[in-house]
Amino acid sequence: MARYIKRGNVWQYEISYKDIDGNFKKIRKSGFKKKQDAIVAANQIEIEVSKGMKFEEKNVSLYHYFKSWIDTYKKGKVSDQTYNKYANSLKNIDKYFGRIAIKSIKRLNYQQYLNEYAEIHATSSVRRLNSHIRTSIIAAIDEGLIPFDFTKGAVVVGQAETRKESEKYLDYDNYKELMQFTKEKIHPESATSLLIYLAGMTGMRYGELAGLSWKHIDFKNNMISIERAYITSTKTFGPTKNEQSVRKVIVSQATMDLLKNYKTRQADYFKKNNVINNEKLIFMNPSGKIVANATINKALIRYQKKLKIKQSISIHGLRHTYASVLIMKGINILAVSKTLGHKSVDITMNTYTHILKELEKIENEKIGTILDDVA
Repeated sequence: MARYIKRGNVWQYEISYKDIDGNFKKIRKSGFKKKQDAIVAANQIEIEVSKGMKFEEKNVSLYHYFKSWIDTYKKGKVSDQTYNKYANSLKNIDKYFGRIAIKSIKRLNYQQYLNEYAEIHATSSVRRLNSHIRTSIIAAIDEGLIPFDFTKGAVVVGQAETRKESEKYLDYDNYKELMQFTKEKIHPESATSLLIYLAGMTGMRYGELAGLSWKHIDFKNNMISIERAYITSTKTFGPTKNEQSVRKVIVSQATMDLLKNYKTRQADYFKKNNVINNEKLIFMNPSGKIVANATINKALIRYQKKLKIKQSISIHGLRHTYASVLIMKGINILAVSKTLGHKSVDITMNTYTHILKELEKIENEKIGTILDDVA
């Protein structure tokens, strides 16, 4: 229950609750100009306490608070892939921050911890960790556990050199050469080459590809339905990365013909070798296991070395390559975004800014000459 106290010209709330050991604890926060403001804030805290948030007002560590926060607000409410990213941030908090009390962290301390993490991590990783921590810290401020946001103004620049945008995808000639080489190696004895090929021809994520069964292939309309994803950590099927990732991808007739042929060859090979494939999975090996992401990337590196492609990319790099080819060929950015299953077109535009700038130069040249016959 909450009680409200007027201290001078401001109001304070005080909430009493039992912790997991049955001990009574209190949460206090003051500074509200109106009593109603204190009531609204206290109501929100009481809701969060009832949902399972655990508070130790004096000694709760950043690690324990963040764990409680993601268990309450993220677990079961975001995709497994997204939750795993928060869980990874929790591991890094444990490694770099230890069990330091959340109330004792100052901006300088926080920046020092972040700098240590940044020494061996890319800027994108530093930014993600900071973003995760900051979101939880804002909640801690609202709950009255800490008085200020120690993540505010943090410098999130990693020391580890990140790859240039141009190194994340292949140029068109190398892409074409890799696809043709991979196509020749496709055989039901191993699903690796087919997955690499289909990744390059559809831009699908590894988890989306690994989650495919033959029922997801529409041979009549040349479409692949993406309805689920394979979760590597649990070796189970789960939801896609976001709502927009549930989609249908158009593929070429040549690719459909290849899939149709592979389906027949796979069935014959599995029958001959007594392989059971009850779910009719496309990317299951004769061992009964779905081909692993690490196996895919190792094979991809070998193929690129064989072809003497200097700029080596991962399976996710094929997704970037596919998108880059579409954009360079003049496909509308909105259509590309939907095909990739991005949450918003802004993500697509930010990811492929380098290509859009190249196209802008070309378009500007066209604009400069398109009305020459009118002038």
